[in-house]
Amino acid sequence: MSDQSLWIRWAQFLHRWNLEDSAALLLEAAGPLNFIAAQVLYAGEPLLGGMMQPGEWQAAAKMLEDRAASRSFVALLRGKERQ
Repeated sequence: MSDQSLWIRWAQFLHRWNLEDSAALLLEAAGPLNFIAAQVLYAGEPLLGGMMQPGEWQAAAKMLEDRAASRSFVALLRGKERQ
């Protein structure tokens, strides 16, 4: 599964729970802390691996590490890529 298709699935999940704006705000406000969050995901994967499909932890961590990817995901959450 590609990162983009995972992002869409995550965005749909967040939208279903009306959390897309909160998630976008958190991603934007965290700034450099996103890199630390990515490292926590990498370290916690063995413990939390059963909560997501294989590869999703890596995709989430990769998105958090890459500022451009984080901005793209925020744009998806805000609906700018769906217009």
